[in-house]
Amino acid sequence: MRNSDRVPIYRHSVHYEKDISLNSREIAECTLYSTTPGGTRIYYDRMFLLSRRVSPIAQSPPSNLAYIAEVTLITEPFKPNSIVENDNNKNYASKGMININISLSERKRSTSEKKDHDQFSMDIVSKKMTTGKEEKTNVLNNVNNQLKDLIELIEKEKDSSFSMKSFDKLDKKKKKSKKKWFIICFLIATFICMYFILSNEILNYDIYFVFLSFVRLLLIKILPFWDWTNIYTRTCFIANPFYNNSLDLSECNKCVNTTEVVTQSNISFFNFTKTIYLNHLPVIIDDATENWPAIKELTIKNLFQLFIDDPVLSENDLCYFESNRRNYNQPGGADQLFNDYINGDLRAFIVHWNNCKRETLKIVRSYYSKPYFLPPSLGQTLMGNWFLISSGFHKGANHLHKVPLNHNWVWLAQIQGSSSIELRPKHPCDRTCSILKSVTLNKGDLIIYSHLYDALYSPLKKETVLLAQGVD
Repeated sequence: MRNSDRVPIYRHSVHYEKDISLNSREIAECTLYSTTPGGTRIYYDRMFLLSRRVSPIAQSPPSNLAYIAEVTLITEPFKPNSIVENDNNKNYASKGMININISLSERKRSTSEKKDHDQFSMDIVSKKMTTGKEEKTNVLNNVNNQLKDLIELIEKEKDSSFSMKSFDKLDKKKKKSKKKWFIICFLIATFICMYFILSNEILNYDIYFVFLSFVRLLLIKILPFWDWTNIYTRTCFIANPFYNNSLDLSECNKCVNTTEVVTQSNISFFNFTKTIYLNHLPVIIDDATENWPAIKELTIKNLFQLFIDDPVLSENDLCYFESNRRNYNQPGGADQLFNDYINGDLRAFIVHWNNCKRETLKIVRSYYSKPYFLPPSLGQTLMGNWFLISSGFHKGANHLHKVPLNHNWVWLAQIQGSSSIELRPKHPCDRTCSILKSVTLNKGDLIIYSHLYDALYSPLKKETVLLAQGVD
């Protein structure tokens, strides 16, 4: 057996032939051994076995040997010197005894070495197990500590997240409460402001008309993109075929108690709206035309010369031109009348016309402005203004001429001379309302009346110029 196998070898001597069950010569190439339950191989002396065997075929182990679990034949190379002649049988016993003693000593030594080795191995294993247990214990302790730290961190995180959520909820509640209080305070302040505005009528009108001015500016900005003037000039946004423009008897209650035309000055548009406009009262405002250039510049001669010389006024036709001289009531008659008057060929006449063209209206409006007492909500009609002119036609109050305007409100301004105005209630108000006669309108005066009346005028001086404008 080679040393590399590291199997303990114990040699056993057999002294009696009956103890050997192996026979035959064919055993010379093999080594006979048995293996104990502990893994120890017991080898048998080959020379002794060869000298004592009887049966050449026997291959079983000796019958009386202890701790022989099995017998195995291991093939080895054939050695000639391993076979000994029968001559040496006498010395074989002694050699076998020596070999068995050597085997026993070697066995004892190997056993002790094995014990030492096993003890050393056990010590190493125990040390390893101890160190392994300590390492495992340390690892487990570290893991346990880390788990504890992790649990503490999780609990802290839970606490912090809970506190953050609670803080967020409180913060949201505070913000909501602030918003609620802000909205409540804003609404209270708004209601208080509205109360004071509504209780103060002057302030109410101021705010209302400021709002209307912003709307007007907005409409002017929209004008390049959408021409809304066509709608603005209409009497109704949507035509009603069943609309009756005639007065209703209930409207006549406004003029039942009106018996004269009062004169006022320095009136605010609030007072005008409250006392005059809403009650349909006619009134004369004696300071309405103080700042108008027309009062100083527009005499009959200057007015006719303006319509002849101005390129815009001369190119645009006049609307509803009518004179008591029938030869001028034809195309081109206006220019002829103007020239005849300037040249002195025309003596007594009375004439009126409407400046209906937008270009003409702009030039004429440069000589006057909207009366200061009219609120911003009341706009002057775009149908144009009217000139009512007479020269040498002052024959007294018996000769009255109707003012050809029919609007919700109409104002007449005395630019030159003076006139007598008569206001007649329209049907059916003529049954209940009084006729307002002999209302004298001097230079610079302005009279305004509602649609409940028709106005008639009569010149009181040689030259008179009246300017009329509708208000809607």
